[in-house]
Amino acid sequence: MLFWGSCHYPFFRTMLPAMNSLSRQPAPPPRLDEWAPSLLKAQLYGRLLLDIIIGVLKPGEQLDENMLAQRYDGGLAGIRDALTRLALEGLVLRKARVGTTVAPLDLEQARDAFAQSGSMIRRWPCFLPALL
Repeated sequence: MLFWGSCHYPFFRTMLPAMNSLSRQPAPPPRLDEWAPSLLKAQLYGRLLLDIIIGVLKPGEQLDENMLAQRYDGGLAGIRDALTRLALEGLVLRKARVGTTVAPLDLEQARDAFAQSGSMIRRWPCFLPALL
């Protein structure tokens, strides 16, 4: 009987340590520069966040990724990344086979979201007229 560890084929002998190390390594932690303001997905996130805060996207509204990509002039990957971040923050609800909806905001969540919009305005002052 032939075992992987005692395999005499050079290819398998060299691949075995690499295969073992791949299965045992944890996923790398997210990098801070993955959401730099200059990235399109960060800009899409900011625009979606702002529209949720000011009520353009109403609580309970079903969000279609294709429609959002057209509306915000972005790609589906950027929209999905932005929606994933918004879901982690509790501003949208994502359900398999149902889709994404804007989460109902309670007073505390609205206060937190408004505080986040202040930092967003400092980064992107062009959004200020939309809040007035």
